Amino acid sequence: MDSLAEQLARRIRAEFSSRPWIVATGIVQGAVRSAAAMSAAGAERVLAIGVRDGVGPLDETVETLRLGRSLRGSMMGRGSMMEGIRHDEAVLDALDPDTCARIDRFDPSKEARVVVDVPSVAGRVAGRATFGARPPAWRDLEDKLAILEVWDAAGVETAPHEIVALSDQDGARAAHARLATELGTVWALDNHDGWHGGAGGTHWARTTQDAERIAAAASRTNRLARVMPFLDGVPCSIHGLVLPGGVAVFRPMEMLIFRDPETGELSYGKAASFWDPRSQDRAAMRRAAAATGAELRRRLDYRGVFTLDGIVAADGFVPTEVNPRFGGALPTSLATTPPLNLHHLHLLAVERLLDDLDAADLESLVLERLDAERIGVGMMLVDRAPESERSAVVHRGDDGSLRFVEEAPERSGTDAPVAAQVRWGAGVSGGLVFVHLASTTPRGPSAAPLVLEVLRLADRAWQVGLPRLVVAPDVRPGHDVEGASPR
Repeated sequence: MDSLAEQLARRIRAEFSSRPWIVATGIVQGAVRSAAAMSAAGAERVLAIGVRDGVGPLDETVETLRLGRSLRGSMMGRGSMMEGIRHDEAVLDALDPDTCARIDRFDPSKEARVVVDVPSVAGRVAGRATFGARPPAWRDLEDKLAILEVWDAAGVETAPHEIVALSDQDGARAAHARLATELGTVWALDNHDGWHGGAGGTHWARTTQDAERIAAAASRTNRLARVMPFLDGVPCSIHGLVLPGGVAVFRPMEMLIFRDPETGELSYGKAASFWDPRSQDRAAMRRAAAATGAELRRRLDYRGVFTLDGIVAADGFVPTEVNPRFGGALPTSLATTPPLNLHHLHLLAVERLLDDLDAADLESLVLERLDAERIGVGMMLVDRAPESERSAVVHRGDDGSLRFVEEAPERSGTDAPVAAQVRWGAGVSGGLVFVHLASTTPRGPSAAPLVLEVLRLADRAWQVGLPRLVVAPDVRPGHDVEGASPR
């Protein structure tokens, strides 16, 4: 009998080989990578469309349409990730006639389907229907206030919180005073001004004055905020995949959220899976994800991947938000035989093409591979972009020290192990630094300190304009290395 991975690969190939495909995303490099993955999975003709250039090389074998749109000149200083995403979605929602004509030449019969950026909602791009994009009702549940009702129905415990009208300065001060820890409070804005992620729409109020300032500034675009205590601990995420017969729940991932204690700014820096929480915390995360996924299915007939984000604080896991979409911390592919692309599975699940799949079988397959294959990718938006993209290798010496070498590994003049690879290029309106951790990164402890150390090395070597940052402390050590818990 064929393995589950082989059965899934056949399903994906049957779907992808049935028509031409278009991948339309904000960043050209992302579109090209996604198009190449679809071709490897069985698609015979794929066109990659990217709004603006990002960081990293391009696969020249992929048919690519680079729109060349740029945010430069539209912002002062370092732009946010959300500004970039909203700009890119607006461009793809209203493609110019010349771009549409070029797409028509690729797909004259208009039979292609379009795979869009994961945050996008279902619709049409250049007259072609999207595939695997979420309905508006799913996107709306990403609101950090709306999800409270879901958790209440699912029996998921949350931290103390209050909903504050941003126009009420007295109420803002009082809520902060009631809920603040020694580090203050965290404010999550509603989605009145559009969905937000990547630490956008989330604010750290260290003092009453911070709370007043946040409420006043946010009230120009938003109406409400959820205020909760600022809990120290490792920011984390766990993913589930919802099917009619159950929820496949995967392993905890560390979210790399850095903080500037002087300004109170929070910076999103992607994710890593080397961190292992205690077995009881892992189990608590998985239970909360299973209950949340079941309620999403009951309430919205949800399908596909979602993320449950939170903090492993001193007393254990505390959920903070849900993202009803394919999460940025989840690897897109796993080294099964044949290789399994989780994003492709998500797309088919959303389209209800996996409704007969056994969730428990999928969970066992994916969970085993995620525990075995660890990854870590850090990023940081910075003030400066280089004239041309730069890269370096970071080696670890016998004494544990790191050495930054702006050369290819084979020319670095050292046999020391590689700890990370670094690339610096253009970002939203300034620069963007990527850090790819080596697979030999120690398992168990948080990877955030290593990512920040590498970012600081890059700043010293290249003067990238790194913000003042510190990592969130692990206040609940005692890791179960290798994810020893079977579930």
